[in-house]
Amino acid sequence: MEPLLGVNPIEEPFDREAGYGRVESSRADVLVLKLERLSELIPTVVSSFVGEKLSVVRANEGQKKNYADYYREVLDRFDLSEETCRRIYDHAHTTHFYTPDETHQFVEKWTT
Repeated sequence: MEPLLGVNPIEEPFDREAGYGRVESSRADVLVLKLERLSELIPTVVSSFVGEKLSVVRANEGQKKNYADYYREVLDRFDLSEETCRRIYDHAHTTHFYTPDETHQFVEKWTT
């Protein structure tokens, strides 16, 4: 992102509680947000950023697809070791955007 837009969100402050931030450069104004909060942020933050009123339309939900049973089975069987999860969620890029409580919840989700 930095070579193209002149911004590096990892080097900019990020409000982990709010779940979004804005990074500006002479070449771009970039909205950085947590994907997990996208539905919540679209009507407010994203709408304000793009200057248009936006709403959330749920159109790609795996549990409603014809392969829903297989999707659920994969999720049920998928298992990561706690060590692997900790390596992922203790990475500087993750801890920059997520609170310790959130990363703990992610580890719990994938290791239980």
